[in-house]
This record gives sequence, structure tokens and C-alpha cells, in this order.
Amino acid sequence: MSGPHPAGPAELRSAAAWGQGSRGARGYEDSGRSSLVFSQGELLGGLDTGAPGSPPAPALAVPEAGWTKLLDEFSRQHKGCWVTVEVITGLGAELQARGVPLLGVGAEIRDGRAKAYVQLGDEHRDVLTHIVNAPIAVRLRPPGELEIDDANNVRTLIRCIGHRPSLVR
Repeated sequence: MSGPHPAGPAELRSAAAWGQGSRGARGYEDSGRSSLVFSQGELLGGLDTGAPGSPPAPALAVPEAGWTKLLDEFSRQHKGCWVTVEVITGLGAELQARGVPLLGVGAEIRDGRAKAYVQLGDEHRDVLTHIVNAPIAVRLRPPGELEIDDANNVRTLIRCIGHRPSLVR
């Protein structure tokens, strides 16, 4: 205990009651998390209300018009995060990178042709670029996963697995 002692008998409350008021621990579910949500052409944050320990959020499909904005925001939030990059085909999954810091994810759409890319490594040396030609779908799975499908039924999965504080700039 810290601070001055109360003048009279102190009110006893559980830790959950202090933050959630009359709903107690059930009020925890009322607080949002800071996940990204794409709605009506806009990237919004803090709208995920799932309780901790609940099943993972479903992947949020983002229309092509929102890819650039979503990938820029994902890159900003996860720059320096250790990631895995996995390529999944009908034959199975192949790990392309593990424990490499993320530099950024982006998309270019020119003349009706799209290309997505993932850049990994140290921006001053040793940069690895994974390119997804002809992407047809981009999905966000909060808090730190991206799925990019291409026209050949190949999925690239980028998963943030932790941060290295010395690499986060």
C-alpha cells in the first residue's frame, strides 16, 4: 500500500473492479484492442473487442484499393519485428525466412498488374526481398500476420514472432 491511509474503513475491491466498474471482470471484454480493421475503404484501429484467450481473430480480407495503405501501416507497426516468411502451395509449406527483422511490406499496382514484396534484413546491409507476383488477395490476421495469395494458388504468410529492441528504429 502507498499514499496516505484513509480516514475511515477502506473499501475493499478486487483488482478487476477498479478498472471495470460495476461489471467487474466481465467489463474487461468491453475494452478494445489495437488491431487494424479495414472498413468502407478506410484503415481503422482499435476495434477488435475479442477477449484474451478467445480464438484467433478471423483474417480480414482487404480490397485491392486498400492494399497499399494496409501494408504501409503494417510495416510501420512491425518494422524490426522478427518474422517468419512461409510459402504455402498445394504440395505443402516451405519456410523462406525465420527470425529475420522486417524492413517493410508493400504493393505496386501499375497498368492493372500487381506485385507485392516483403523486405527483410538490416537496411544498411544484407536485404532480402521476397516478391509475390500477381497477388489476388491480401488478408490481415491481427495482431501480426499477413497472408498474400497469388494467381497461382500460392500463399505467402508473414508472421511477426517477436521484437529485437536493438533493431527497432
